[in-house]
Amino acid sequence: MAHRRREHDYDFDVPWQLIDGEMARAPQDGVDSEQHKNRRNQGIQKRSIRHYRHATGRWGAALESFKPIWFAIAISTGGLGLILASPFPYSAPWQLRLASVLYVFEIVLFTLFCVLTLARWIIYPHVAVRRALSDPDELCSYAIPPIVLLTISALTATQVSTTAWGGHAFTLIAYVLWWIGMFWMFATGVVVVVTCIYTGNQMDRSMTPVLFMAPVGLATAGVEAGNIANNAFELSARLAIPMIVVAYFVVGTALFVGIILYTLFFHRLLAAGLNPPAQRAGLFILIGAAGQLSSAFQILGSAAATYFGQYKPQATSATFWEEQTGNGFDYASLLFGVLLLGFDYFTLCLAVVGIADVFIKKQFSYTLTWWSVVFPTVTLVTAWLQLGKSMDSPAFRGLTAALYMLVVVVYLLNWVGTIKGIVTGDLIWAKSELQREDGMLKKARDMEKAGESEEV
Repeated sequence: MAHRRREHDYDFDVPWQLIDGEMARAPQDGVDSEQHKNRRNQGIQKRSIRHYRHATGRWGAALESFKPIWFAIAISTGGLGLILASPFPYSAPWQLRLASVLYVFEIVLFTLFCVLTLARWIIYPHVAVRRALSDPDELCSYAIPPIVLLTISALTATQVSTTAWGGHAFTLIAYVLWWIGMFWMFATGVVVVVTCIYTGNQMDRSMTPVLFMAPVGLATAGVEAGNIANNAFELSARLAIPMIVVAYFVVGTALFVGIILYTLFFHRLLAAGLNPPAQRAGLFILIGAAGQLSSAFQILGSAAATYFGQYKPQATSATFWEEQTGNGFDYASLLFGVLLLGFDYFTLCLAVVGIADVFIKKQFSYTLTWWSVVFPTVTLVTAWLQLGKSMDSPAFRGLTAALYMLVVVVYLLNWVGTIKGIVTGDLIWAKSELQREDGMLKKARDMEKAGESEEV
């Protein structure tokens, strides 16, 4: 009984400013939401992690601290492979072989990170839930794994179904993977947004671009649907049309959610300035939303022009499924793609200014956030690739090739930083949840003593 009382001595009320430091520093004016006003002076009763399974050693703490941001390495790898597998300018046979290598490497990375993520949630479920609910960046990063699955589905269609030993069977595998990834991505986006609303820990002054991963993922579903429809071996119109129509649905969701988030984030920039240096690389995620939407509209428009004329439901007089309708979708999608591409360059300039500021002020330190530079820029390359194909423009094809080589350089530099961080342990070793909670407990008690001394 005494032991039980000692355990409960570790339970405590946590002031909200220890959960969200930005809330404590925010001025108490009319700018904050009512939710934040109500919570600022309240505490939340926290049950000690000692009551649940938690890490007691160094490796356990590393597993507790494993975050889904690691999946950004996998989507960057797959994104580079998809560009090489597309009608890349100045293509050569070695590019397709390299795309196959990147495809296999992405599957290996995805499998490894999935195993670690599942192990974390199975072994330390309470730690995983606590960190997801208290850290908006970690919560929003859970939109990355389904993006990886979507890129794998597209590479399966382009790299395997088109081979002599692959064929239609792998077209069906890619098709099924896409539907799984699309539903996974949509469900994740809903859960992320609803959880951010419910917890109230996403303040506009401290908002980071990681929240944009939800519309980026939904737009990616549209891009990969177009890739599968345009490149898979012997995909029938009966299979392609439902995928194309649903892809337009999710792209529409991504478009309007993206507009809302762009509005909120630009208000955040005007009200509070750029993000801290450690988060600055995340500004490139702004490129990913508009860039992937531009690519999605262009690729889906091409797929609609190909398949609408081939699809005609039996015993119906519907005039929608006509070649002219597909061409209309293609032209309209191209217009949307060009408009979004223009806005994408505006966000690119903003991201470059933010990154340049970090290096000029010598505030650079390597974290996994720097992988945010690769995949969003890949979406920009994809948009230019589709536009160069539609316009048959040598200038756009040259720009696509040059930008792709720049992304490859950034990709390799990120691998240098990641390997170095793994070797030194900076990216692996971290405080356990117990150590973090003990520090929070000490701060809460110090604040309580300080309040009592002020009353005296």
